[in-house]
Amino acid sequence: MMSILDEIVDRAIEYTNRSLKAMPSYRQAAIEGLKNLRESLAEKDSDDPALTRLDDYLKQLERAP
Repeated sequence: MMSILDEIVDRAIEYTNRSLKAMPSYRQAAIEGLKNLRESLAEKDSDDPALTRLDDYLKQLERAP
């Protein structure tokens, strides 16, 4: 069963992927937005595995050209 944080992270990643396909120049803004989301979600449950997935996704975005 998915937690609410899983659903939020899944939707954020999906939305970001769609947005960056349409507007790749917004990558840095997307990264900053996701970092803010991560900080907010960590206040609710800093040990949730969904945050690890979000961290991995953020690393991937930061490494991409």
